[in-house]
Amino acid sequence: MSEIKSTMDIVMERTRHLSLSEEEKARHKQEEFKKRLGGLLAQYEDGLLPAAKLQERIDALRNEIAVEDRRAVMDILADRVDPDGDNKRVFELLADWAPDLHDALEKILTDHREQRTALVDKTLERLRDELRREDIEGSAVVPNPEKDPSYREHLNDRRRETIARIKAVL
Repeated sequence: MSEIKSTMDIVMERTRHLSLSEEEKARHKQEEFKKRLGGLLAQYEDGLLPAAKLQERIDALRNEIAVEDRRAVMDILADRVDPDGDNKRVFELLADWAPDLHDALEKILTDHREQRTALVDKTLERLRDELRREDIEGSAVVPNPEKDPSYREHLNDRRRETIARIKAVL
């Protein structure tokens, strides 16, 4: 009599001769490490995990998965820096782990904020001029730069440049 097999049994039967190369295994380890490290950093950013405990967990994770790449931590931290957001928790980590990079990153973010402020001011002035030309003015008229496609495009360009500079430093 024939046996009824589950999908998993069939898949395992047909793929038992397949194996991963060492390069693929290393890549999978790296990907798993980055995912789990991202989760730990999210817990830290949410205030659920103190910095000392975070370091312990990262070391334990590094030992468990057998990943020695310290670069992965910096790459993930670089991805978590938001040029327009609050980076206090990430910068606290960087002050401990890479104090020499902290000042350079602060400078990059300060430059970004100054450029963004200048862009907002310039866009507001341009929008006011456009409204005046249409005979729309008064104290209740407040242009919204966020709705301006040109502003959004320039701001996205600035964000990309800033993120590239951050990744270059880290």
